[in-house]
Amino acid sequence: MRVLLIEDNPADAALVRAYLGSVEPPVEASHASRLTDGVARLRGEEYDVVLLDMSLPDCQGIESIVRLRSVVPNQAIVVLSGHEDEDLATAAVHAGAQDYLVKGHVDELILRRSLRYAVERQQLLDRLAASEAHLHEENVLLRQLSEEAGILFGARDAAAIGTMLSAQAQRLSGGSAALYHVRRLRERSFAEDERGNPADAFVSQACEMPHSILRQDARRLVLPIAGSDGCACCLIDVRPAEGRAFHDSDIFAFELLRHDAAIALQNVALLGELQEQRASVIRLNQFKDDLIAVLAHDFKGPLTTIVGYADMLEDRLLEENRTLDAVKAIRDAAMRLAGLANDTLSLSRIEQGELPLHEAVLDVGALTTQVVESLRGQREIELVVEGDDLRVLGDAARLRQVFENIVGNAIKYSPPGQPITVRAAGDGESIRVCVTDRGIGVPSEEIGFLFERFSRASNARRSSVKGSGLGLYLANVIAQRHGGRIEVESQVGSGSTFTVVLPYLSDRERSRHAFLRVLAVTEDRDLGSFLIHELRRNGYAARLARSAAHAMTHLDVEEFDVLIIDRETIQQAVHEHVAEREMPPVMIGIGGEPAGAEDGHLWEAQLPRLFMSADLVAALERAAQTRLEVSSAP
Repeated sequence: MRVLLIEDNPADAALVRAYLGSVEPPVEASHASRLTDGVARLRGEEYDVVLLDMSLPDCQGIESIVRLRSVVPNQAIVVLSGHEDEDLATAAVHAGAQDYLVKGHVDELILRRSLRYAVERQQLLDRLAASEAHLHEENVLLRQLSEEAGILFGARDAAAIGTMLSAQAQRLSGGSAALYHVRRLRERSFAEDERGNPADAFVSQACEMPHSILRQDARRLVLPIAGSDGCACCLIDVRPAEGRAFHDSDIFAFELLRHDAAIALQNVALLGELQEQRASVIRLNQFKDDLIAVLAHDFKGPLTTIVGYADMLEDRLLEENRTLDAVKAIRDAAMRLAGLANDTLSLSRIEQGELPLHEAVLDVGALTTQVVESLRGQREIELVVEGDDLRVLGDAARLRQVFENIVGNAIKYSPPGQPITVRAAGDGESIRVCVTDRGIGVPSEEIGFLFERFSRASNARRSSVKGSGLGLYLANVIAQRHGGRIEVESQVGSGSTFTVVLPYLSDRERSRHAFLRVLAVTEDRDLGSFLIHELRRNGYAARLARSAAHAMTHLDVEEFDVLIIDRETIQQAVHEHVAEREMPPVMIGIGGEPAGAEDGHLWEAQLPRLFMSADLVAALERAAQTRLEVSSAP
């Protein structure tokens, strides 16, 4: 222990030094006879404690303590005074002294204990002061983080969150922060900055990490930010100010920021889903209104024709030579009704995700030839089939529906006597069936809306040609289900070319996905409604069972590829009902206890009770892959 004795009385100073010399362990004591000399020593050297006489030549009383404190605020001070004054002792302690000793009442034991306690009390005060300062800094930091979180939570765009997050990390670090986006290519993840430059190895390793990575020298920190799927969607590379390293409090702050950013991204995803579902409900209501209007209008015409001619035939109002014309008109009207009914049925199946394809290897050239031959009686059609291998994997009936619709439209919307050209050929990348007419054409600004439900070009609506606006919509959906599309080139008054593009057989076999028939089992009405809506909206054929018994009835009469079971409301083991089948359904669980070692192998995926639509779709995509692998196994 190093002690500075400030005492102007030589006898008192000698006595105190004698006391200090007898202490074990020994004390290193220095002496100053004036306060000014003592202050000078304190400015140049460090002492554990100052033993101060309050009656000095250059300073008296409490002022001595005040002057010492102004120079060394955290110095331990013990007063050694000749005045036995309780009020003075109290004032000395309030001024900053740790103890007050009276000369003549002190021995070496009391002095040693007082000095030791003074040092310990000062150290305790220093720690308390440091803790208060640290708490103040943390309070300021937490307030700042709270404000930053409010800004993040107010964002409605994932890209904006990334930009704000980078700026906030830079403010917190006092140094720099760089934003990297995580890209995924098959099973590999990599990070790149805003300009597409790849991240270095230290940053890249965080792509697959669930936690932050701190470099060994604590001068670099990488924060992986989880997206709505739980995987890192971006990384923040943070560095402190020059000459500074990150401390535990910094790491704590950045972890809070990382957590807030993940919540903000989740909120954006949820908001997007809510907006999408709201738009879906609006579209559904509009679809119902449009369907009612179309059915009321398009059914009325043929029905009027049928009823009118039937009444005339019943009342024998037609001459015999016109009877055959009336029967033909009735038949044509009935065929229009049948076509409209078929289109409506197909539309209903599409809306409910129930348009299965009975796929087989087909020759597009042969199928196109059959369609053209069936329509030659209505118009002159030039058919050109080029290429030896025009095979596709598809549903013959559905593709025939597509070609009949496209060729039929070409006949309807082109003047009598104008020929139609149909050309089927391969271009090395795909098979293309082009149907060209010299009809009324489609305004260029309306081509983008041509394949929507109930959509017809404005000049088509003004013409005398009847139509529901469903044919092209259905044709395009069927083409897409085959991995293809329909392209349009048109000029008003000159004609149009509609091209059905289909993948080659080999490409289709590699890219096709299993068509999933899904049975959802839950007693929760809200969950059941949500599941059916989301499944059908994403193109799956879905059924809902409200109980285990109801589910087993479905399973006895229908084949399903996937079973989605609400494990919180369905206690009976429904999967056991189909476990012995040659190809049992793939299982997806919702809620309940996590799958354990005993039944973990039964579940392809386990979703929490509260899940997003994207989570459900991801689980179904895995189920589709599993189903495809099982069905393809020898």
